Amino acid sequence: MTRIAVLLSVVLLLAAASCGDGDGDQPAPTSTLPAAQPTATVEGVEPTATAATTPFVGSREPVEKPVGDITDTPHLVDVRTGMHEGFERIVFEFDAADPGFRVEYIEEAITCGSGEVLDVDGSAILQVRISPAAAHDDAGAPTFPQQDLRPSFASILEAIQTCDFEGVVTW
Repeated sequence: MTRIAVLLSVVLLLAAASCGDGDGDQPAPTSTLPAAQPTATVEGVEPTATAATTPFVGSREPVEKPVGDITDTPHLVDVRTGMHEGFERIVFEFDAADPGFRVEYIEEAITCGSGEVLDVDGSAILQVRISPAAAHDDAGAPTFPQQDLRPSFASILEAIQTCDFEGVVTW
């Protein structure tokens, strides 16, 4: 698994834990999570460990990592979800490390080509924008064929790829 896959799963875990009820007027919820052990580090992003007795206080602010040193565009090779005791995760795996990313809550999921608003299950939409990246090969064939996942977990109900264009992959 590349470093970006590990990092994004951690970022999404933290963001999902702070999503609240989606109305934007409530403070981020406080909950107790099991102790987390850092599994990998990414340059410029500090890993954190949460003690079982420390309440998690999240934020709805965007989380961003600048692009690392890249010579070739990373290609999406796998997207998977997992349910664990105390948290759920989604992992975006690439064949090369260090694309930049931005994770943030948005009002509507919009496809990048048509501008079409997509109906997404759930009360909050967390967008993951990865760049530079591609989810297709040089012939235009998808490098990961499934573009709509429906794990129907408590926090992650659905994940839809909304963009794969000009070096940007968005879910």
